[in-house]
Amino acid sequence: MELEKKSEEIKLASADILHNSLRLMKQLSNVLEWENEKEFKDNMYLIATIGLIISKDQYKDTMIYYCREIVDDMEDDDDTIEDALNYINDA
Repeated sequence: MELEKKSEEIKLASADILHNSLRLMKQLSNVLEWENEKEFKDNMYLIATIGLIISKDQYKDTMIYYCREIVDDMEDDDDTIEDALNYINDA
């Protein structure tokens, strides 16, 4: 039961963080006039999709699979990506 509670807390916290990111991006877009920029729309879509997958707990395994495939094709020195991959690979 404790594991299930922690899992739900993690899911809710992650979805909340992404929701706040969307809200902040929208605020920035209003100030910086990004609303019609393709880059802004694409990034908002990606963030919203990840948030939806997390909050609905659907297609998560599929998303993780595709993220692994994409990252395998990318070369990046970013420690954040490396840390995330270590967590994913340990899952």
